[in-house]
Amino acid sequence: MVIVSGQAGSGKSSIARRVAWDLHHQGHVIALDVKSPSSITTATWDHLNRLQRLCKRPVLLVIDDVWRYKDFLVDYDSIWRPDICLLATSRPGEAGEGTSSYSFPIDSVELKALDPAVVPDLCDKLAIPLVPISKTIEKLCGSGQILALALYLQNSTFKNLAESILEPLSPESKEIYLDLCVAGVYDLTMPLSVLMRRHSAIGSPWHDRSLEGLVFKAGSNNEQMKVGHALVAKAVLSSASAHVPRRTLEICKACSLRDDEQRRFALKLLYEVALDATHAPAVRAMTEEVEKEVLRQADSAEFSDLYRLALILTKAGASQSADTLIARATHDKMKTSMDAVMLLAQVKKENFNQLFVPLFDFYEKHAAAHGRRRFIALTRLYGDGKQMAALAKLTGEWLQVAKYPVTETCATFDLLNYGPTSDMKEHVHIVENYVNKHGFDDVDAALAAIRVASRFRIDEVQLRVVETIVDAISTGSLKKDITLVSQLARLARRVPHAAQLAAFGVIKTMLSGSGAQSPRLLVSAALIAPPNEFNEVRRLAAALPANRCGRRQRSVEHILASR
Repeated sequence: MVIVSGQAGSGKSSIARRVAWDLHHQGHVIALDVKSPSSITTATWDHLNRLQRLCKRPVLLVIDDVWRYKDFLVDYDSIWRPDICLLATSRPGEAGEGTSSYSFPIDSVELKALDPAVVPDLCDKLAIPLVPISKTIEKLCGSGQILALALYLQNSTFKNLAESILEPLSPESKEIYLDLCVAGVYDLTMPLSVLMRRHSAIGSPWHDRSLEGLVFKAGSNNEQMKVGHALVAKAVLSSASAHVPRRTLEICKACSLRDDEQRRFALKLLYEVALDATHAPAVRAMTEEVEKEVLRQADSAEFSDLYRLALILTKAGASQSADTLIARATHDKMKTSMDAVMLLAQVKKENFNQLFVPLFDFYEKHAAAHGRRRFIALTRLYGDGKQMAALAKLTGEWLQVAKYPVTETCATFDLLNYGPTSDMKEHVHIVENYVNKHGFDDVDAALAAIRVASRFRIDEVQLRVVETIVDAISTGSLKKDITLVSQLARLARRVPHAAQLAAFGVIKTMLSGSGAQSPRLLVSAALIAPPNEFNEVRRLAAALPANRCGRRQRSVEHILASR
């Protein structure tokens, strides 16, 4: 995932979409603009994978304000592969904690100050006379906010723009627009059903021509609405002297908690406003009203929701009520992947035994749930032999159905390698099933399989692992990694001569190229080289720089002599 971060109005969304379009137009990727990340399902990911395989090009998903969609990122983490990529935007500091728990790589590009030299080009694009560089322009360039700069160059401000938007609106239309602006400040879309319930006497906002160009349809079925830029929404609310926390509570009350979409929207909006430092005094002045709405939402809240609601209460000055809510966040409230991920974040050595059973039951019942890799890793760290064996059995069955995703496969192999021999030995067939049904296409999975085969020394498993890795390297399915080949050579010493020769053939091919300068590869060659190749291995070892590789040269000679 590549994140373009910058302040509101810095142009990060425009840049991300332009880059995506250029890459798409040049045939490098298939770029897709994701308007509603929370609506992406398991079926959607399957379709994207099929699209990528058919087109044989990476799929690039473009997403605004990506850190607001934690559920989406958890889903993406579970299916991540290098040819399904994200180009996302974010405001500085939005990521928060927990980003290191994702298995996919994250790179960031931050948009900072603008060079005042862009002013002439900007004036040209705006079709206005050239504006001389002033201290105000330099200050706006320093902020990186190109939208504010563009307004200034046209002798306008956000305040002027907001006033010009509000002036022609009728009182009824203004109320609709202000509701949408409250959500828009936080880049949220509002369910149309909530808006209609709030303004039932007015009718559909689509019938009001004065809102044309100010509000837009959103969602996969146009069942949501939104305004334009967050900075414009903020300026409109300021110009209208809107009491944002009070209006937020009124919007939340119009949300039906029996509808999951409306329930999630109400929680997100209230959470964003409560955590916004701008509204901190007003929120604390409304403690009783905020508490009443939070407790209403808490009755239908899931595990992770209760923690968010508790934080809202803390911000509103109701710490005692917040503690009561957290006490209600018991593992029986765990229903979603995000709940499981949040519970996993609380696992420690002291509470592992208490939480193992509910987590185990959750993953047993929810095959598509995420966070499984983390659960395996925690069980390896804190679990006893019986817990490890039970999870190995459950995960082994799941891996076959899920077609062996790399991160969970590696985690399971590591569990087998770490757990007590007596408990783990009966589950070594998981590696054998992987080899027979999937084959190796990932170096990490191959290394993990070698570790398991080396530990348990089951002849059939050792032989199949060696043969399959050799075939995968020979056909190009697995890259010629020196660490992998080194471990392969050590395992190959325990397999029949024919398989050992095949493994040496892989090493010999690598030695014929740049690998001839690798001391580690030559030591691996010495371990399994047939007698008629001893002299060639000695010759290559002798050609290594003695001042840097003397110890390895002696190791090669010692290994060959001992054989």
